[in-house]
Amino acid sequence: MYIVVFYLLVVNFLNSGFRLLKAVKDWYRIPLYHIGLTPKPIISLRHGPKLLYVPGLFSLEQFLDQPYRRLNVSGRVVLDVGAYIGDSALYFWSRGAKWVYAFEPYPYLYEIARENLKINMVNNITLFNQAVGSEDGFINVDTKYVPKAKSHARDFGSGIPIRVRAFDSLVNEMGLKDAVLKMDCEGCEYNALINASESTLKSFSEIILEYHYQGYAKLAHKLLDNGFALEFLDQTGSHIDVPLQKLGLIYCKKTTD
Repeated sequence: MYIVVFYLLVVNFLNSGFRLLKAVKDWYRIPLYHIGLTPKPIISLRHGPKLLYVPGLFSLEQFLDQPYRRLNVSGRVVLDVGAYIGDSALYFWSRGAKWVYAFEPYPYLYEIARENLKINMVNNITLFNQAVGSEDGFINVDTKYVPKAKSHARDFGSGIPIRVRAFDSLVNEMGLKDAVLKMDCEGCEYNALINASESTLKSFSEIILEYHYQGYAKLAHKLLDNGFALEFLDQTGSHIDVPLQKLGLIYCKKTTD
């Protein structure tokens, strides 16, 4: 019975999961886990770090599509807003970032991210169980809440208090200069960036952000007004001539001081 189930799972992966087979050295651990023969596995990527396999949250897009490949992070400090399971922070680490400050508000995702950093014995990524917005404050978050995917930080009305850091004061406190900013926080980019001061934005020479339901226009105007050249990308980080309306990436490079 186990052999049949294992065979069917392998066939399914071969048919629809070629990307997984291409990217993961020990891909066979995943079907073994799903039929109950192994504990939750640690997966080794062929061209990247190791990641804890968590069904529904395991993601390879950072290391296959490499949507942030335009960023020159080598030897530079990266501010990663929306760390998810730590995959983007580990991607920047693998590309030679000097230091990564990563922010993830949801405790469940934060714990997975922390485990992924531990697995890779990383010592130049600082992970915060905090949110980023336009103002300092707190939100209450249910520790048992498991996001189905990346989601914006919201107040549950009960749970544990999670600190919200004002983007301006956070950047000032860290003393960032010629840094790189990545934002994928499911909507927080609007309040944080649109209300950011000129001096805050001057701290970054490159920015990549994912825009969501409010579109790209306000973000684009803010960044253009502060001396950034913009390039619109799809979800894989590939150039597109016409920006997507509701979900896409903007790559920004500083052109003026």
